Amino acid sequence: MNFFDVSRANGSLDIAGFKVKIAKSTSDKLSKAAKSELIAGIRPGDLKVSDKKDGSISGKVLTVEVLGSETLISVDINGIEAKVLAERRAKISGNVNLVADPDLIHVFDKSSKALLSG
Repeated sequence: MNFFDVSRANGSLDIAGFKVKIAKSTSDKLSKAAKSELIAGIRPGDLKVSDKKDGSISGKVLTVEVLGSETLISVDINGIEAKVLAERRAKISGNVNLVADPDLIHVFDKSSKALLSG
């Protein structure tokens, strides 16, 4: 799983400087939580390479490993390395946009490691 320190704001999470929409149920649960520090977890298969720029996370491709029908891509997102299982190839040193299904973003309390949503 990819882990990111995040902050929350108006139905979104700030992930490595990118505003990512979260599910309403997640937003509701987080609004009830204290102002704790948060960590978001996103599985490599839940991040998708996209042509969409709005609401996406942008990064630079570090490595590409072809695994048969899927490709494992390592992406540098503002100094944080994330793994992505992609259905299409990417070019090393090229830029990619990543999107995650808001329902598949897991949010944890940073100090207790308790799952808050996801």
